[in-house]
Amino acid sequence: MVLNLEKKSNIYASGRRRLITIVVLTVWILGVPADGLAGYDYIDITNPFLKKIPLAVPLFKDMTGSAQSAGVAESAADLLAEILVYTGYFKLVDRQAFLEYPDQTGITIQALRFRNWTGIGAELLITGGVWIEKNNLRLELRLFDTFKGVRIVGRRYPRNRPDNFRPAILRFCSEVIYHITGSRGLFESKIAFISSGGGAKEIWVCDFDGHNPRQITRTFF
Repeated sequence: MVLNLEKKSNIYASGRRRLITIVVLTVWILGVPADGLAGYDYIDITNPFLKKIPLAVPLFKDMTGSAQSAGVAESAADLLAEILVYTGYFKLVDRQAFLEYPDQTGITIQALRFRNWTGIGAELLITGGVWIEKNNLRLELRLFDTFKGVRIVGRRYPRNRPDNFRPAILRFCSEVIYHITGSRGLFESKIAFISSGGGAKEIWVCDFDGHNPRQITRTFF
C-alpha cells in the first residue's frame, strides 16, 4: 500500500499540538555533545522561503526473509520518512514515481543507478537494510547525494528490539540533519511539561514530537 506520508506527518503534528497544550517547562537535550549546543537551530517549518529538498525513501530491504523482518522494513522506512518530513527541510518523492526499488535490488552504492533518481527529481536518497536474528534487529541505513552519485553517510545499528526500532531511526535522522545543516537537530531531545489531565498538576516528559509521553510525578490525595 502506498502511503501519503505528507498527510500522515500533518496528522502526526496535529496530535502533538493537542498533547502539548500545557505549559512547556524546559527541553532536555540528551546525547548531544555540549559543543554542539552553541549551533543549535530551531526549524521554522512555516517559513515560505524555505526550499525543501526532494528526498526519496524507498521501503527498506528485508535481508532475513521473514514476515517479521518484512514488517519492520516497511514500518521503519515509513517512520524515518515521517520524521524527516516533520522537520520542514524535505519533501518526499512519491514512491509510485520510482524507477527502481532498492528493497528488491540492492541498497549499496554499487547497486544503485543514480540517474533513475535524478530523473524523478530526487536530490537525496535513503536506503536501508533490515536483519532480524534471535530476536535481535540490525539496521543499516545510508544517505546518498544522487546528483554527485556519492554516499554522504552510512550507519549500522546492530542491537535493537524488533518492536522498538524508533531510537535507531531517530539517531540516523540526527545524522542526516547534521550532514545537511551542520547541526544535530532535536530528534533525541525530550520535552518536560505540566499536565492537569488527571486532576492534579503533574510533570510529564515526551519525545520532541510528542511521542512516548511518560508521567514523572504523581500526587496522592
